[in-house]
Order: sequence, then structure tokens, then C-alpha cells
Amino acid sequence: MKKTIIHTSQVPLPGNLTSQAVGYGGLFFLSGQIGLDPHHHELVEGGVEAQVRRALENVRTILLASGLDLIHVLKVNLYVKNMSDLAAIDRVYADFFDLHPPARSVVEVSRLSKDALVCLDLVAAAPAPPAPDTSSSGDEHDELSHTEESF
Repeated sequence: MKKTIIHTSQVPLPGNLTSQAVGYGGLFFLSGQIGLDPHHHELVEGGVEAQVRRALENVRTILLASGLDLIHVLKVNLYVKNMSDLAAIDRVYADFFDLHPPARSVVEVSRLSKDALVCLDLVAAAPAPPAPDTSSSGDEHDELSHTEESF
């Protein structure tokens, strides 16, 4: 397997000495994204909701450059300046991850790059080819409740 560096000029680089995303073995790791306007490389105005919307739009653009979309996101790490902003962040987040949201961690931090109010990084996975059917003809049932989605 080879490591793949993902770069799109449609999203500002997250900083020096880092890649927008790195792919390896079907997994894609996206670097932290803040609400940077892709044209001016400055934080968008409008508070935490505008910043999280822009960060998620930037994430979607990077995923599309990787041949993926938000449906492929497995885990999001969300870093917030103020935990009391979480309700406002979730209103925007639901516009991007509504039906089956990925796993998520939320951490309050003292300061973010460019004094952003929110930053997120994530892990996504490329769809795997269908596995051969190895199920038995018995009546065994999986005890775990889960939802399967085709990518």
C-alpha cells in the first residue's frame, strides 16, 4: 500500500508542514479545518455557526478531491473554544450529517489557530468492494443493533 497525499487548491492549506489529507489503505485522515474563506484565507465572519459551516464545506471539498463525500466519514474530532456554542454548532452540523452521523468527540480548548471558534478533523473510508456472502442458512441473529449503508 502507498500513502496518498490529497491536495486541492480550492481549500486553504491547514498550515506549514502538513497535508490537507492523507490516504492509506482506504482510510483518509483530514487535517484540522477551521472556517477559512478559500479565496481570502481569513476566517469567515458571522460567529461560530458561520465558521463551522465554512469548515464543513472545506472538508466536503477535500473529500470530493479524494473521491469521497460526507457519507464516507467515520469519525469527527471537534475542538471548540466554548462548549456553550455546541447547540449552535450542532444546528449547522445537522445540515451536513443528518441521517446517520459519524462518531464524534467534542473537546473544549483554550485557543485555536487564527483564534478560530471551532476546528475539526476527521477520518473517512473509501467503500470496500462487496464481500462474498458467507452467511449460514441457520437462524443466528446478530445481537448488535447497527445500520449498514452502501456507499
